[in-house]
Amino acid sequence: IAGLWLVQQSVKTWAEEGNPVSYEQTVFMAKSAAPFKAFIDPDLPEFHPPGDMPLRIREFCRQSGHYFRKVAKKYFVSFMRVWL
Repeated sequence: IAGLWLVQQSVKTWAEEGNPVSYEQTVFMAKSAAPFKAFIDPDLPEFHPPGDMPLRIREFCRQSGHYFRKVAKKYFVSFMRVWL
C-alpha cells in the first residue's frame, strides 16, 4: 500500500505541473522499464507526508547513490517495476 502512495503523489504532482499522467500510463511505463535500477523503501519517513514525491524520490536516489533517470516522469518507474 505504501508504494501506491508514492505513485498517487507522483501522479498528483505531475498533474499540478500541467503534465497529467494516468494510472494506466504509470503501469505501462513501469512494465517497459528495466527493473531493479533503484531500491526505495516506501515506509521511510521522508515519503510519508503528501507533496512533491518525484522530488523526494529523486533526492533519495541521489543521496543514496541509486540510479535514476533524469527524464521527467520516467525516473521513478524502475522502483515501481518491483511491485508489478
